[in-house]
Amino acid sequence: MKYPKINLKEVREQARQFQAEHPRLLLVFLLPSILLILSSFIRPLSLLDEGILEQSFLSFLGTTIQSALFPIAVGFTSSIILAGALFTTINLYRISEIELSFKDSLSLLDNRFFTQTFLTLLLKRFYLFYGASLIFFWSLFALFIAVPWLVNLWNFIPNFHLSTSPIQISNTSYLLFALYFFW
Repeated sequence: MKYPKINLKEVREQARQFQAEHPRLLLVFLLPSILLILSSFIRPLSLLDEGILEQSFLSFLGTTIQSALFPIAVGFTSSIILAGALFTTINLYRISEIELSFKDSLSLLDNRFFTQTFLTLLLKRFYLFYGASLIFFWSLFALFIAVPWLVNLWNFIPNFHLSTSPIQISNTSYLLFALYFFW
């Protein structure tokens, strides 16, 4: 089945025409944009002071987890509101007589697709967290495997001696440098 080629100039022109027909469309995306910008500036972990080290381990762990989860919760909420703004835009394509306002970005909360959208976004966050933690733990594993190997390799390099004389650099030192930084 052959699909027609997409002409980017026509797509841009249609998007400009859609924005010209609906000038209040920016109000729909204002709330998710503000939340995304604010969530990038929220750094509750930087507000922790030295007094937290005097607490018990469980209290320290609870405070740290709460401080780390707050930006995640704000980001998740802003992604739900952004999905609501996108649903409003899609409905605007179908029914062009809709009067847009600031609260239309929250229209997903009343929509029948809220549960599916919420679960999809939750699953996306879970997979992103799972993938990041998998990469983190794999890199820790690789680090614990590579460090003893590099230490053993260091012991076998005969031409690299640390002494009061200037350091002699040989080809094997360059090899160690290359393995350490580019492996």
